[in-house]
Amino acid sequence: AHGVDVSYVAWADADERLGLYYLEEGVAPRASQVIYDRRDSAASRMTPTMLPPALFMPDRARHLHLTGITPALSPTVAATAARALELAKAADWSVSFDVNYRAKLWEYEQARSGCAPFIERCDLLIAPLRDARRLFSLADHLAPDDALATLAERYPDKTIALTIGAEGAIAYGGGRMVRQAAFPVEVRSRIGAGDAFAAGLLHGYLRDPADLADALRWAAAASALKLTIPGDMPLFTHDETAKLVSGHRPTDVTR
Repeated sequence: AHGVDVSYVAWADADERLGLYYLEEGVAPRASQVIYDRRDSAASRMTPTMLPPALFMPDRARHLHLTGITPALSPTVAATAARALELAKAADWSVSFDVNYRAKLWEYEQARSGCAPFIERCDLLIAPLRDARRLFSLADHLAPDDALATLAERYPDKTIALTIGAEGAIAYGGGRMVRQAAFPVEVRSRIGAGDAFAAGLLHGYLRDPADLADALRWAAAASALKLTIPGDMPLFTHDETAKLVSGHRPTDVTR
């Protein structure tokens, strides 16, 4: 319905079950509550042999996006994600990895080891600052640009984007940092804003990996638009996002 190619979907047996989650939206001071029902879902049973080799060709696509939720679901799914990364690299695709930490799926120590193989091989790393501090053992007192500088020293060959809540986002790539303020927004629902940020970032990144400032603008704009929409589907258009992007410019971080 939304123009997404589903021809390479791996279908499960008819008697397998879908994972579910239940969301109760909260308004400050009451937090939102999420209940996951994912145990033994069809997705959690996925194996590397289910990946369609014909998809991972240079002329089929040029980028693979992975998140930390996938390897947290089961050992076989983690192996499937690792195989997908291997096939993408063999096809000379770029790869992004969104840490997307979920405390209800695994502890930080598990996430640190489970995400490590993907972090090491990705080209673009995405994480909220709060999770980056834990996963990469960064001091809590580090300012966002100092935290990012530390990660840039560890992974000098990667583009790294950190979200910093109401302050916006900060990113490193090509030897420099850029900062993007959050767009003013009236929040209707926070769920899905991180995924929208990643989508906007990828849109800009795949147009021109060297123009990190532009990618970060698209990320912040997509995230802001999602915050205005109930539920977790970011149902807005490219033109809507482009109009928001055109009205704001980022600033270089002075160090």
